[in-house]
Amino acid sequence: MSQPIVLWDAQRHTNHVFDDAGISIAKTILAPPVPPAPYDTEPPNNLRTVPPLAYFCIRALTPYADQLHHLQHPIPFRRDVIRALIPSKIVPRDVLVARKQDSRSKIDSDTLCSGFDVQSTDPRLWATIAQVMHPLPAEFRDYEIPLSDGHLPLLQQVPSRENFSFVTLLALPGCGEVSDETIGVIRRLNTLIALDLRGTSIGSYGLTVLARGLSWSDDELQSRTGCWGLRILRLHSCTNIGNEALPILSKFPLLSSIDLRFTRCTRTRCLQTSCCCWLHTLLKSYLVSPRSTRCFAQRARTPSPTFSLFVPDHIRIQATRFQAQPPHILARAETLPAYAPELAA
Repeated sequence: MSQPIVLWDAQRHTNHVFDDAGISIAKTILAPPVPPAPYDTEPPNNLRTVPPLAYFCIRALTPYADQLHHLQHPIPFRRDVIRALIPSKIVPRDVLVARKQDSRSKIDSDTLCSGFDVQSTDPRLWATIAQVMHPLPAEFRDYEIPLSDGHLPLLQQVPSRENFSFVTLLALPGCGEVSDETIGVIRRLNTLIALDLRGTSIGSYGLTVLARGLSWSDDELQSRTGCWGLRILRLHSCTNIGNEALPILSKFPLLSSIDLRFTRCTRTRCLQTSCCCWLHTLLKSYLVSPRSTRCFAQRARTPSPTFSLFVPDHIRIQATRFQAQPPHILARAETLPAYAPELAA
């Protein structure tokens, strides 16, 4: 398992006390251990019938989800294979009774099935299915995962190709753990296209840290590392952001939408800066309106100045930020595998 992405502000959890000799001692609370994921406690799948051969192939490929780009062609979606890989959802008893009493509805058994419990599936298995099977049903387009999940960095290592790409959206509105000292861990999200930092203490130095993460790897592949694909940045109510941050934003080559409302940036300076010369046309558009990051993903399906390609199908992966084990912080991350030949352009 890869090293998890832990967002933890050590200075925020540091207290200074004095001993009997009057010497100041700093007591720092370390980040709590990552809680077990739902798929870690998944019960064994008791198969009633012998599964197809594709079941064993996908199981064998699951630990190597970041290397499946070597496969040439995806296989057609097969429901019997997915049924053997992913458990079904538990349907309330009253819903089952209502379905049985509805004799007028002519629905087959597959439609009456409760569907698959994708959220309790190993993210590597989900990523493997998304890459080897096409097309996928709508229930596979949403996947909840915490930012601290140990397998999230593995998903970021999946390379893009001409007909497949992962796109990540991360929302951390009002997160107290976001600061100039902790923002550097986000540089590991290589496929990040939208970042929501509304109401955080991020400043110009934090943006500089993100910009310094744009680099090329030293291996033979010479792959890019960092947030090269960042297109949407929401800094609403970030009072530590001023006009000095505008030149830093120009270092992100694909940045197309910036929300600078209720910051110390002045409108005149934004319009004078070359990287923000288009802001006056976007101030009232959906790109800077107070909507969720999920809306940005839905907008990606249609051509726009931000997304210059048409995405006919996509899969989201999102995790709602909450405190599962105080003070453990989770974040939202959405990943969209997009099947579009135009990605090659």
